[in-house]
Amino acid sequence: MFYEWISKNARSAIAVISIILSMAVIIFVEGLSRSHKEDQLIINHICLLQIFSSITLFIGSRNSNRWLFLPWLMVAALFTYTMIYKSLFYWFHLRSDTKGSLVAILWLYLIAGCWLYFIYAVLTDFQDMQRVACPGKEVPAFKRIENHLTKKQESSLL
Repeated sequence: MFYEWISKNARSAIAVISIILSMAVIIFVEGLSRSHKEDQLIINHICLLQIFSSITLFIGSRNSNRWLFLPWLMVAALFTYTMIYKSLFYWFHLRSDTKGSLVAILWLYLIAGCWLYFIYAVLTDFQDMQRVACPGKEVPAFKRIENHLTKKQESSLL
């Protein structure tokens, strides 16, 4: 009971944090000069997806509907991938502005690391809720392989 209450509030906090960060990124990209802005437009689209999927995460955590976590998980993985990809872009263009690029790389890695932790936390809650909803359906992978091999051996003996 207490764990469920903590995870529900943690998922809601993750949804609110991702909405705030996505809005901050959109505002930052809109403030860039024209030459830098064209390169960053894909981040605006991902941030808009992040805002909509964060709303579904918030609703899913309040209603205990695990299926509403999936849009956020997919968009958060895309968001993290974009952050890491942009950091690699800044590594390659490090010669032009060393201090600015290193600061940008540091922030992108910090945000990507936090997002990976958020993805892990939400995915763990999704799996826990699935175990509670379907208690008898989970069969470990080694048991499935063992059952398959046993059936195969029995059929070959016949």
